[in-house]
Amino acid sequence: METELRLSEFRLDRYNAILFDLDSTILDTGAYAIDASKWILRQSTRNWCGILEDFIDVLVERYHNEISTIAGGGKFKRPIDCVRDALTTSLKEFNIEPVDEILQDGLAMFRKLHVEYASPTDGLTAILDSLKTKGIKLGVITNSFQGNAKKILSKLNLDHYFSLIADSSDYNAFKPMPEPFEFALAKLSVNKENTLYIGDEFYADVVGAIRAGLAVVWINNRDDALEQNQRKYGVEPTFVISSFSELKEIM
Repeated sequence: METELRLSEFRLDRYNAILFDLDSTILDTGAYAIDASKWILRQSTRNWCGILEDFIDVLVERYHNEISTIAGGGKFKRPIDCVRDALTTSLKEFNIEPVDEILQDGLAMFRKLHVEYASPTDGLTAILDSLKTKGIKLGVITNSFQGNAKKILSKLNLDHYFSLIADSSDYNAFKPMPEPFEFALAKLSVNKENTLYIGDEFYADVVGAIRAGLAVVWINNRDDALEQNQRKYGVEPTFVISSFSELKEIM
């Protein structure tokens, strides 16, 4: 594929800063969302096991709709509120009346398990060590729960690698909106032409970074169809890899 072939053209010396996504990019956060959703369903219906898989699919779609609405000009809401509203809508679609106490406890579980389940992606520290040795500025911008990125990276003793760890509380916006990328560039005092972005979500990461003028490495770890995403969003990632570990080959 043409985009993948261009990986051979990758030159690290073009960049003096690299921005990373958090979840499923530099961190493996496991099935925290599934386990939290499972708990909520178990408290809400006897048939939780029979609908769990379909419920998760609907919940993910409703959450992405929340982000898309805000990115399209809707009023900003915190990530935890986006999850709450997506949960409420999803439960009602399965004819389950949301119970406020269950929702509140479930949302607390989402935040808690996100931190507890997080672990570094395989090969992360070796790559970060190499990049820091080369004097490249590193940053993280995430759509995840406010405050969790700093908490997780500190817990894993990874925070010292990054000159910037930012989330929506810093700019009241979500990727793919321009504000997260512009905020990071300003804080790192770098220009977009010499900044590389690395992430796994096509809509939030690739679309956002390309529109902001950054080169992008798309980690297609879900084996999504590149051509379908290109047709849908009208942008093309600069480079495509299938796993984070492939970065070692080019960095």
